[in-house]
Amino acid sequence: MRKQLRSSAIKKMQVVTPGGRTVVHYKNNKSDYPRCGSCGVKFSVRRLSPVEVGALSKSSRRPERRFPGFCARCSREALKLKVRGGELEMLVKGM
Repeated sequence: MRKQLRSSAIKKMQVVTPGGRTVVHYKNNKSDYPRCGSCGVKFSVRRLSPVEVGALSKSSRRPERRFPGFCARCSREALKLKVRGGELEMLVKGM
């Protein structure tokens, strides 16, 4: 077994091949839910591994509004701050 596959971060699955042999397939675990960059609330997006995320369309990976790294509430606040001439760093640090 390769050294990098000995990690507990990788799932091991027993798979029976069409020839009848039992082999081990390795699969990376899914990453955690995407979260808001400001308040940390979970986005309502599926948990996917990075490979599966890359296969999605760009509009499925992130919201198509301004400030896509924030939840809807925080992006509203960020837009208000930007219009009023404030600094967005205040919002990211959690005020």
